[in-house]
Amino acid sequence: MLTPEERKRIEPFVTSLDADVFGFQNLPSVISGALFGRYSRSELGARELLSREFLGEGQEFRDALTGELNLGGMKIDPAKAEGFFSRVLDQYGDDSVAELGGTALAVENVSNVLAKIIEDRRIGLSPLEKSSRYVRFDRRDEQGNYPYVIDPAIDAAGYGELYRTTMNMLFDTYSALLEPLMEELNVRFPKKEDQSDGAYRAALRGQACDVVRYLLPMGTKTNVGLVGNGRAFEYLMYNLRASGLAEGARIAKEIDDALGFLIPAFVRRAKTDRGQGNVDYLASLFQKQKEFSSRIATNTMKEREHEATVRLIEYDPQGELNVAAALCYDHSDGSYIQTKEFFERTPEKASDLIADILSPRKHRTHKPPRAFEHARYLFEITCDIGAFRDLHRHRMLTQQRQQYTTLHGYAIPQDIKDAGKEGEYAKAMERAADAYEIIGRDLPLQAQYCVPFGFLIRFLFRLNAREAYHLCELRSTIQGHPSYRYVAQEMAREIAKVHPNLGNGMMVTWEGYDELARVASEMRQEQKARARK
Repeated sequence: MLTPEERKRIEPFVTSLDADVFGFQNLPSVISGALFGRYSRSELGARELLSREFLGEGQEFRDALTGELNLGGMKIDPAKAEGFFSRVLDQYGDDSVAELGGTALAVENVSNVLAKIIEDRRIGLSPLEKSSRYVRFDRRDEQGNYPYVIDPAIDAAGYGELYRTTMNMLFDTYSALLEPLMEELNVRFPKKEDQSDGAYRAALRGQACDVVRYLLPMGTKTNVGLVGNGRAFEYLMYNLRASGLAEGARIAKEIDDALGFLIPAFVRRAKTDRGQGNVDYLASLFQKQKEFSSRIATNTMKEREHEATVRLIEYDPQGELNVAAALCYDHSDGSYIQTKEFFERTPEKASDLIADILSPRKHRTHKPPRAFEHARYLFEITCDIGAFRDLHRHRMLTQQRQQYTTLHGYAIPQDIKDAGKEGEYAKAMERAADAYEIIGRDLPLQAQYCVPFGFLIRFLFRLNAREAYHLCELRSTIQGHPSYRYVAQEMAREIAKVHPNLGNGMMVTWEGYDELARVASEMRQEQKARARK
């Protein structure tokens, strides 16, 4: 909570002191970027962070920014700029012009269900969400409530008591298991001599939070920092309004209100009849897909997953030849067809070329060339929702997911078993499943709120080899969560089966499951902090 003094200090820098959605103004981009970087690892809201960690006393900084803006004595005319963009957008319909106005927004106290809808808008928006590893989620607010969203439709349908009882039970179990898990991890992974106390404790807490997050329901409140352009924000508002969720409509309005302070000309069309037409269109698509899919499911879809799986559904058998031809194309005078025909006649040369191109790579940050985008894959993946939330952050691919349900069962982390807490964990998950089934009969969208992260979800990834390198190498590192490490490793294995020259070139990490995941990373952060002093 902001003190009265803090409210007064930060008022010139935010569009609202109270709304859950607000923007920053009069701040250099380097300040807003650094603030959002800190935001994902803090229990504080963005306003509190701004006041307590970025402004300091802030008097000189604030006075310098709240005066009349000018450049070399030339005054800025906002009305003239807005008039220009309004003419282009209204008269010529050039949507790309709306990308010229960008800003940063903080979206707070939204459910994980809505956060994923926000983060689905992968073009034009850069999201950063509160971490479930670095932040505890069992803190109650001033009224004693756990941090979860209550959709009014749940109360209206008579499920309010069941919903609240279930959500409180999940948070109670989360809180009750956290300390015992840290004690178990302390015994299992005793601190080594070369590990600092701070890094060890941080890694211990992070791994414990990684485990108990399986109990967090999708209705858990989170914060999302967004940097984006007007066009992307406009489309985001349409999707939120068409989501069928009450918080979707509310957050869309608050986004519109905040952007009205910041980049009004770039999002003005969201309020027009054309904007409502876009919302109606998206809602109709959702309804048509739902209706047709229900007929297919009734007749043919009887299967249910009950364990994590990674299936390679489609791939191009000529993917490696395509990559080889594309590698030469930029430096050739011949056509692509001629170049590919050469490698079709001599496939061993394609293998040699790919190996030669990959040989200078020493680290996963050495990205493969763009030619690797000419080999493509379609994966169907089933894993726990917690792992999906991390994999969902990858934006350079096509993603589609099914709803959050309890139909495919739930994962039981090995650390839960080792701590002797499997019974308590399973009881909580079964009670959540019962509540989901009861509420879901009438409110399938809202029932998603009470599905814990530990339940399995099924989704599609269509991606090229270049993005596969990035995903599999990044998500298989030792400091990653075991669930998504498994997915990344299995994806790499499947690619290597069909395209061995590409798959075997990945720098996938296979070992490290018997270590405390993030000690080395935490120690590197400590070293960097000391170096800055």
